Amino acid sequence: MIELYISSEVQTSPQEIAIKLAEQDVECQITPNYSANKGGQLEEGYQIKIFQMDEGKEFKEKVWNTLQPWLKLTCAFVKVENKYMGCVLNWPTVFAKSNCPIRQSDLQDSNKDLPDNPPECQHKHF
Repeated sequence: MIELYISSEVQTSPQEIAIKLAEQDVECQITPNYSANKGGQLEEGYQIKIFQMDEGKEFKEKVWNTLQPWLKLTCAFVKVENKYMGCVLNWPTVFAKSNCPIRQSDLQDSNKDLPDNPPECQHKHF
């Protein structure tokens, strides 16, 4: 399961997000949530649980490329089981090259089209 936490100034609803993702054949569950950062800033957003999806290219094409332009997302927080947790734009082999020397040989093909330095995260929390 992939968990994606988003916040946007674009007004939407869990139902609208579910419809957009269903159009991409994405099985998901959307829950409104509120986050507070260390500076005491509150942020309203959504937790999106994504089921039965390949990590990587499928996520990027079906989820991120659908939500990012529509909701004008500059960043998001992603949690991928026990594999990765952090800024979606820093997700190794999806949005950024992996710098792990142990997995370099396994990931050379996955990394070839990814930037060495991913865009800086603009997300306000996490």
